[in-house]
Amino acid sequence: MLSLQSAVEKLNRAQRGFLGAADAVPAADWNVPPNARSWSASQLVAHLCQVERGVLSYADRVVRKTPLPVAFFKRLHLPIALVESRLIKRKSPVALQPEPEQLANKETMLAELRGVRERTLEVIS
Repeated sequence: MLSLQSAVEKLNRAQRGFLGAADAVPAADWNVPPNARSWSASQLVAHLCQVERGVLSYADRVVRKTPLPVAFFKRLHLPIALVESRLIKRKSPVALQPEPEQLANKETMLAELRGVRERTLEVIS
């Protein structure tokens, strides 16, 4: 269970760092992208919520099904350090663009992000 504890610690550390950075964004700039090719802080938080909800939904479907046999070579995965370094970039199978109705004020969106992360940690434990 060492790797599971490590994953939870990394999730918590990443969330603390992200929330610290989000606190530095003034509420007036929450919906303003820094430039035309970038996302605003609110779009980024909405995207993170979408992705994490998608992972939770997929995990829920997977654990409810009877496991299928998986070939040996399909069970091999990249070392987590290589994945974390992002040397090999992966494309999302679906582009997840936040919808305008998903955008809200800073406090509401950060509370939603915290709630999604709590559900993720519940699933892990």
